Amino acid sequence: LTEVPVGYEMEVTGPSGKYLYDVDRGKRVLLLGAGSGITPLYSIANYLLEGGIEGADVMMYYSVRTPADIIYEAQWPKMVSDFPNFKFHLTVTRAKPNEWHGRHGRISTDWVRQTAGDVSDAVSYICGPTAMVGAMEDICRQLGLPEERINTEKW
Repeated sequence: LTEVPVGYEMEVTGPSGKYLYDVDRGKRVLLLGAGSGITPLYSIANYLLEGGIEGADVMMYYSVRTPADIIYEAQWPKMVSDFPNFKFHLTVTRAKPNEWHGRHGRISTDWVRQTAGDVSDAVSYICGPTAMVGAMEDICRQLGLPEERINTEKW
């Protein structure tokens, strides 16, 4: 775009695709992301919280390799503070013990159960690398979510 001449006409279309939040599918939402896969999940969370979807219950689990990989780092504490219906859980998989004092390891079925309880009535959105998405789909099944409430985006 930086090389397009001034006055050049372009056609722009709106967002498209199948990875979209639909309020009719449920207001209790489980978001599972890794790395830059957090970006569409952040948008879904913002839509639910900032858009004032009444009765929304948003649980987000985010996995990164190192603390330096955390995207939207400054926004997470503010969202937790501003919205009591937003629960944010962060884990780091490859941090050295002296550089990270939070949770270490991957997102797991036990961790989700311990922190969120029964989520079998939630709709899930998963985004991240292919292997991570496959593992999160398995976790969602173990948590009792039916296939029609497991939504994925992978690369």
